[in-house]
Amino acid sequence: MLLIRLTGLMFTIFTLTAVFSNAQESTYYALNGNHLVGGKIDLKQATPLKIELSSYPTWVAGHDDGSHPVWYVLLNDSTVQKVVVEENGKVSVLKTNFSVPPDTILSIDTGSNPWQLFTPGLYKNNFLTHPVRIIANNKIAVIDASGVFSIQDPDRVYRLNIDPLKDSRILQNENGQILVLTGNSSKYKHGILGDKVEAGGFAIIDTDNKPVVRSQFALKGSNVFETLMPVWTDINIDNKREIILTKSNSRSGAQLQIYTEDGKLISSSDPIGRGFRWMHLIAVAEFGPGGEIEIAAVRTPHIGGILEYYRLKDGKLSVVHKRAGYSTHRIGSRNLDTAVAGDFNDDGQVEILVPSQDFKRLDSIKRTSGGSKIVYSIKLDHQLSSNVAAYSSRGKIKLAFGTYNNELIIIQQ
Repeated sequence: MLLIRLTGLMFTIFTLTAVFSNAQESTYYALNGNHLVGGKIDLKQATPLKIELSSYPTWVAGHDDGSHPVWYVLLNDSTVQKVVVEENGKVSVLKTNFSVPPDTILSIDTGSNPWQLFTPGLYKNNFLTHPVRIIANNKIAVIDASGVFSIQDPDRVYRLNIDPLKDSRILQNENGQILVLTGNSSKYKHGILGDKVEAGGFAIIDTDNKPVVRSQFALKGSNVFETLMPVWTDINIDNKREIILTKSNSRSGAQLQIYTEDGKLISSSDPIGRGFRWMHLIAVAEFGPGGEIEIAAVRTPHIGGILEYYRLKDGKLSVVHKRAGYSTHRIGSRNLDTAVAGDFNDDGQVEILVPSQDFKRLDSIKRTSGGSKIVYSIKLDHQLSSNVAAYSSRGKIKLAFGTYNNELIIIQQ
């Protein structure tokens, strides 16, 4: 592992601007909320870079600028640094003038030249989530600090009365539709995701021409959606996207649920069975040993996490395999991005890269006919301090994450 010390380095000031673009990346991996990255990497053959920074990373977002991997790294001291990896392995660390709270979710607007982060002004003082560039029409979706949801273009701002969850991630599909968690609810005060307000429903917005609410759904009773973003994908191969979420209440705790876009319940997993026990939905992918579509989630990540794989069959959502010893979340954090699915051993099958219970190891786990196996482990000198950022460029996966000893670790081939 290569250690690059940058103490005393003369930093270059890098000005961040926001412009209209056609694409976007953030700290999660797909604009539909799925923690799944395309491409491939063989972790056994990759050469990790360890880069010492002035404080520990809290959020990381990356992209290729056309010739080099570029990572934006938010540090615990509220500064953002730009890390560039050149073809010869040389690493440059550049200061930026972007200063935001250390739990801000960095988001890259990739249509600019060069690509940039969204500026603080476009966050509308709400650093609990981030703006989204709508690929289909180049408009911007924003939840501001007062809880107002709007669609913006250069000439007009459209405000929609949907009661968005202030820290909801804003998802989108290829048709320019937006999915937002809604219905701020204090009915279930578990408080593990940054505050004691959870979503009571969701809304889908058509953003072409004048934006309108296409559909809206609200849970009944004391139930909430205990998440900051669903996964919005076609899980049952019917050419329609479904919405997968974690539903919770104080009686039976958390369970996974699958809905149609109109709010019809398709299926539910068995609940944990006890209140104030959470389930972290991570990814939907062809995890199964025969290429079957499965949901990967971590059950009770705070008190003995168990990685579970669920499969939807004949209308029933059931566990098909589980593996103990993993955690993907710390109580009180809005960081739901510590695990990612992808092809991490270049064999054509999707694995999941997930932290150990003590956050000092990342295991790449592959489903097998007998259950699962670890195909590679990344051992860390200190605990994971940030999300695990990933993106794919020219068919190759690149990964980056921070640790509490002020290091950024970049893994690429």
